[in-house]
Amino acid sequence: MKVWTKQSDGAADASGPYSLNQYEFNCGTHQLRTVSFARYSASGSLLASRGDSKWESSIPDTLGETLLNDICRANK
Repeated sequence: MKVWTKQSDGAADASGPYSLNQYEFNCGTHQLRTVSFARYSASGSLLASRGDSKWESSIPDTLGETLLNDICRANK
């Protein structure tokens, strides 16, 4: 399963800089990876991007672990 997240720097209604991340989850191995990452300026210009990281175990008490646990629980 793949999930997108958007993180903005500042207030929720601000049009400041933001980043978009796409994660992929493997419930069988209980691992996740970042499929793509993009960072944008307040004007919408792309500042940085990368893609296809390796599969990794989740780090305890992080957003990644929370998402992985919830997604895998929902797909049982």
